[in-house]
Amino acid sequence: MPTLNSTTLALLRYSKRNLNGEKVSWRDVVDALKPVYGFQMTLEDLMQVLLREYGEVMNEKRFEFGSSDTASRNLLLAPIKGHFAVEFMGPRSLDVKYSVEEFYNAMVREIVSAFRVARIDWCRDEVFPANAENAAICLV
Repeated sequence: MPTLNSTTLALLRYSKRNLNGEKVSWRDVVDALKPVYGFQMTLEDLMQVLLREYGEVMNEKRFEFGSSDTASRNLLLAPIKGHFAVEFMGPRSLDVKYSVEEFYNAMVREIVSAFRVARIDWCRDEVFPANAENAAICLV
């Protein structure tokens, strides 16, 4: 009996297989979700979906996603602080300008990274059904 929706499954599969999270762009995630949504999503469409899924996965304790306060803070600060910041050491001053795409790509990378480290041992068979080549990936 399925317990996860098709979007959550697609995001988990994508994030667990994509181990090069720094290079992820919002367009890559749109491509990963095409089988679920069947149309070309805009950046706004994607962010709506990602924020909804981020919240749902955060609320499922078995994913061991961590504190919702910490996750929300990390997401909000992702463009300017942390591993996925537009500039690794953060902006040099408040005069630094980023494109909308750079800003949101940092948030997308933060979300994909969170899905990547989410614990899936309890739903492994649903995320990667009978697929031995993914056994090592599914241990997280």
